[in-house]
Amino acid sequence: MKDTSWEISQEDLSNYYIDENLNGPQTFSDKELKKIVGNVQYLSMHPVNKWMDTQEKIAYFNSYTKSRMDFLADIATTTPTMESSKRFYGELIAGIDRNRILLDNISGIDDFKYRIDLFDCRRNKDQAKRVKKRKKITTLEDDFSVAVPNDIIGQHAFYIILENLIRNTAKHSGKEDNSLVTFNIEVHEPDEQQCKRCPKLNSYYEIHIYDDFPFETLKVRLTGPEADFFKKYHVHKLRRKLVTPDLMIDKLEKIVHRQNVFINQDLLSIKENTLRQGAWGMVEMEAAAAYLRKIPVESIDEDRYEIDIDDLKGKDYGILDEDYRSANILKCFIKVSNDQSRTRHLAYRFFMLKPKELLIVVDDDVLSKLDKREKTLDYSKLSTNLINHGIWLKYDGEKRKDGLEKFEKNHIYEHEILVNMTNGDIPSKEDISSKFGLLPDKIIRFSIIEYLKANFKKEDALKVKDVVWKRYSETLPDIYVFPYQQTHFPNIHEPLAKVNAEYTHHGTSWSDAFGGFIKNTRQHIEITTGLNNMSDTLKKAFDGGKAFYKLLDSINSQIIIFDERVQEAAAKLTYTPESRGKTFDEVSYAELYIASGVYVPPKGVFDFSKIAYKKDTKGQTPKNQILELLRNSSSVKFKKYLECNLDRVRFLVMHLGVLEKILVSENARVSDPSKEKDIIEDLVNEFLASIPRSEGQEIKPIIISGRGLPPNLPGKIPFVNYSALSQYLIDNRNKYLLNDLLFSTRNVLKLS
Repeated sequence: MKDTSWEISQEDLSNYYIDENLNGPQTFSDKELKKIVGNVQYLSMHPVNKWMDTQEKIAYFNSYTKSRMDFLADIATTTPTMESSKRFYGELIAGIDRNRILLDNISGIDDFKYRIDLFDCRRNKDQAKRVKKRKKITTLEDDFSVAVPNDIIGQHAFYIILENLIRNTAKHSGKEDNSLVTFNIEVHEPDEQQCKRCPKLNSYYEIHIYDDFPFETLKVRLTGPEADFFKKYHVHKLRRKLVTPDLMIDKLEKIVHRQNVFINQDLLSIKENTLRQGAWGMVEMEAAAAYLRKIPVESIDEDRYEIDIDDLKGKDYGILDEDYRSANILKCFIKVSNDQSRTRHLAYRFFMLKPKELLIVVDDDVLSKLDKREKTLDYSKLSTNLINHGIWLKYDGEKRKDGLEKFEKNHIYEHEILVNMTNGDIPSKEDISSKFGLLPDKIIRFSIIEYLKANFKKEDALKVKDVVWKRYSETLPDIYVFPYQQTHFPNIHEPLAKVNAEYTHHGTSWSDAFGGFIKNTRQHIEITTGLNNMSDTLKKAFDGGKAFYKLLDSINSQIIIFDERVQEAAAKLTYTPESRGKTFDEVSYAELYIASGVYVPPKGVFDFSKIAYKKDTKGQTPKNQILELLRNSSSVKFKKYLECNLDRVRFLVMHLGVLEKILVSENARVSDPSKEKDIIEDLVNEFLASIPRSEGQEIKPIIISGRGLPPNLPGKIPFVNYSALSQYLIDNRNKYLLNDLLFSTRNVLKLS
C-alpha cells in the first residue's frame, strides 16, 4: 500500500489510471470517461465543487485514493500520536464532498440520488431533549471544529464510516423509487448523566449518523439461519417477549440486535479457533471509529468495549469509570425523528475528539481573583463550556479546585498554544529539555482573566483566540504581507517598500511574485495551492484575527528536511502556474520549496536515496557531511541566483531511514531496538546543536517514517507519519497547513 501510494504521488495521474494488471498509467477512452464522470448521483453540500472539470475530478480521486492507502497502512501498523483541529463542514465534509467520482459511483446501482447533511445538535446535553434543537450547517460562519488524529490521513477514518453507510443503504434499504435519500450527520454533546459518571467524556463529541429511510413497525418471522442465529445469541429475548415463542420480531429491532452482535463479535474465536464469518463492514467501521479516538486497533475486541445488546435506543454507553475510553467504540441503535412523524431509523453512534486549540494554565492567585469577581462561579461548567470552543483550562496550584483538572507536567498536550497565567515558569527550567513532544511549542505568558466568566459564549471564544494569537505574533520578527489579489484584502495598506512576504494563490500574478523573490526584493513568498477551502481561510486572514496571525507564523517558520522521497519530488516534480487564462513557465518543486522557506538539500549536496552512505572526496564521513551542511545553513546557496537565509529555522525534519544509514556508515547500529533508540536520539541532538541560531531561537526536531511506529523510534523526539507530511509537501502543497502539522507533532511516549 505504501509503495503504490508513493507511485501515485510521484506521477501526474490526472488523466490516467493503473490497470488491474498494474501495467502502469493507462489513458481513459472518451466512453470510459463519460461513464465515470457522467453518472451524477450525489447532490453536493458544497456547490463550488459542482463545477469541477473531468481532469480535476480524476486528479482528486487519485489523491484521495493515495490518502486512503496511507490510512490503511497507518491503521494496520500504528496508533496515532497527534491531533489536528479540522472544521467539520469546511474541511472534513468538504474533503469527501470533492471526491465526485467516488460519491457518484459508490452506490453500485444506476439511480441512487442522495445528499449529506450536517447538523449541530450540541446545544443540549440532556439526552431526553437533545433532539429538540439542531441546526443545519451550510456556511463557514456556522461551522465548528473537531480534532482528527494524524491530520488529513485520519480524516479517512470518518470517511470509511460514512462510505459504508451509503453503500449499505443503497444495497439493503429496498428503496424502489428514485426519491432523494438524505444521510444525516448529527454532532451531540455526550449525555449529561453519563458525563457525571465519567467527566472525561466531555473531551468527546457524540456522532450520530443515519439515513432518512423510515422503518415501519413490522413484525417478521425468523426462519432458517436467522432463527438459529437468534436462538444462539438472543435466548434471553424470548423470555422478554421481544421475540415471541413463534419467533416473530420487529424488523428494525432485529437489524439493530444483529448489527450489535456483529460489532461485539471477535475477529478470532479462541473457543472455536476460527476466523469470524461475514460482517466485515462492521469490523472496518469499528476500527475506523477506534482510530478517531486513538484506540489501538488491536484493542477493539477487549471486553470493556462490549455493547449491551438489550439497549435498542443507544442510551447505554458501556463501561464507564476513570478509564473514559471504555465507552462503546461503535454502536447501532434506533433513531427516532424529532418531528411529528416520529419515524424510526437505523443509526450508528461513535465519538470524535473535541478540538484542542488553547491550553490555559491558572494558579491559586488567578482563581482567587475569579472567585472574588464571579462569586459563585461553577468551574466544572466553565471548563466544559471552554472545551466546547477548543479552550482547555488546567489548574497548577497547591490547593485542590473542584471542577478543574490538574496540569500534569508529564502529560502530552496536543494544543496549539499554551497560555501561562501562573506566577511560575512553564516549563520549569529543570523540565525544559522535555518540552518538545509534551507541551505546545508556542508558550506565552498572558492573562485572559477578563474573558473567563460564567456565561462564556462563542463570541468570547473568538475574542480570546484572536488576542492570544496576536500576543503570540508579537514574538515573531516583523513580517509585512502583500497579497497580489489585493481587491480581496482591503485592509492591507503596507507600502511595497516594507513588504517582505507575498501571498499568491494558484499562481495569481505569478510572474511578478516569483520574479520579485528571485531578485531578492522580497525575502519570502507564501505559496498556497491544491486545497480550495484554503482560499476562504486566507481571505479572512487579511481581515485580521487568528487566521492572519497563523499566516504570519507559517511565513516565519523555515524548515530543513532530510528525506530521500521529498528530495526526489523536489528534483522531479514541477508546477505550471495558470492565472486568468495565462500560463506561466514551469517552476520546479525545489524552487517552490525554497520560496516557501522549506530547504531540501539537492542531490548534488547530499543524495539521501543512496543505498549506502560513503565518505566524500575530502574523506568526510556522511555524518560529518551533514554536520557541515547544517553548520552552514544560515547561508545556504541554491543554484547561482537564489539564496535562502535560514535564520528562522523552526524545524529539523529527518527520515528515520536516513538516520539508520548514517549509523551504518559509523558502524553504530545495534540489534537491540531499545538500545538503538538512545543512539538515534543522540545523533539527532548532535545535528540539532550544529544549526546556527539567534538567542532564544528554538528548533524542533521531528522524525518521520513510513513504516508505522518502528521499534527503534526514540520516544522523546516528536514523530509524524510520512503520509501526513507528504500531503502538504507533494500532494496538496501548502505551507500554511504544513506549519500546522509540524507544530502539532508530539512524541510517542505514553507518559500518562
